[in-house]
Amino acid sequence: MHLRKAVLIVSLGIFFPILAALGVCAMTSDLKWRTGHDEGPVPIPMFLDSDFKRFPNISDCGLPFGVNSHEEKIQDILSATGSYSLGEDLDSLEKKSCIIIGNGGILTNKSLGQVIDTFDVVVRLNAAPVKAYETDVGSKTTMRILYPESCPEKTEQIEDQSLFVLLAFSVKDLEWFRHMVLKTMPTGQFWKPVAQHVPRKPGDMRMLNPYFIKEASFQLIGLPYNDCLPVWGQDANVPTSGAVAITMALHHCDRVAVAGFGYNMSDPDAALHYYENLKMSAASPNHNIVKEKQFLAKLVKTGAIEDLTLGIM
Repeated sequence: MHLRKAVLIVSLGIFFPILAALGVCAMTSDLKWRTGHDEGPVPIPMFLDSDFKRFPNISDCGLPFGVNSHEEKIQDILSATGSYSLGEDLDSLEKKSCIIIGNGGILTNKSLGQVIDTFDVVVRLNAAPVKAYETDVGSKTTMRILYPESCPEKTEQIEDQSLFVLLAFSVKDLEWFRHMVLKTMPTGQFWKPVAQHVPRKPGDMRMLNPYFIKEASFQLIGLPYNDCLPVWGQDANVPTSGAVAITMALHHCDRVAVAGFGYNMSDPDAALHYYENLKMSAASPNHNIVKEKQFLAKLVKTGAIEDLTLGIM
């Protein structure tokens, strides 16, 4: 069997039962990317590559749900990075186990570090540190998914041996990432100070496929479409980094687990994050946490994902 067809069958074989459990019709779901030719469906790429324009599924929306009107900037960035996969070793695995590490205080004192490090792919989010917390969160990092304001300002917090992956919400994010790739001084206004450089080579930097943001938002979680324009706040239609990472993993991994997910908003004194002293009362949700929790609970209930810290249900 042709390798590409085999990979597609595996990908869709994993994902169709998940759709059914979530009540999403596979016929209407945008699972199969079409090239506009007679080549048939192809697997959904984890990261954007230099030929991303061949896929129409992300061309109808602008950021964060697609690439419309940003193609030239994205092409410039991808030409500079020149690498678009997990790497030869991981790509060659017939089956992959993946874990997404949330930043919740529920991770504290769970001693899951050794278990986390057994997964083939370990995905970390935003600026959550690893050093000094290895007992609970492990030491392995395959990729760190972030955006400008969530990138660690202290570059020593960015792992040497990992992929630096942009989750782009706006054109400002693209501009910042371009500066990080080209090693030039970033410009633009952000709502908090952002990193001025990152200690990673261009070949270790990726752009997460915005398809997963779009699918998580409108097909899996069921957030309002709003003409494919982003909305923020409690009625937001933009999912959290964690929900996007899980959606990506469901397409590419045979086993998907999470740890550090599930904020107990009913307990204002609960720890917000595992790495700082902020309490739950300090949280100011910029996402639709209620609908996301319902989505994650369905995934756990149906066995689509494993929740190692038991914070979702």
